[in-house]
Amino acid sequence: MLTANSQCPQGIPQETFKALQNYVVNHRAPGGFLAALLSNNLMETVLMSNLDNRQSIPLIFEYVLHHCPGNCWGSPEAVEKWVSVPNRNKFALHLVVPELGG
Repeated sequence: MLTANSQCPQGIPQETFKALQNYVVNHRAPGGFLAALLSNNLMETVLMSNLDNRQSIPLIFEYVLHHCPGNCWGSPEAVEKWVSVPNRNKFALHLVVPELGG
């Protein structure tokens, strides 16, 4: 499952992965390319992609399939619904507490 601590897989542009992470974890609306990909609109995905994303489309699709919740992608309605879900983490401060050794 994709989390805030997930590492970017090899072959997926870092910026795209961060946007996907922000979408899944924080329910933030994705940009055009990612919205098209998450909506299963292949034609728009290709048209909205830059060169790096275009070359990575199969890897991004595979990552979404295996690591993202099934209800956050698959149709424009699923994407819209995911973004509309209130998320208490959207504006929360995240504190990092060091692990205590024992």
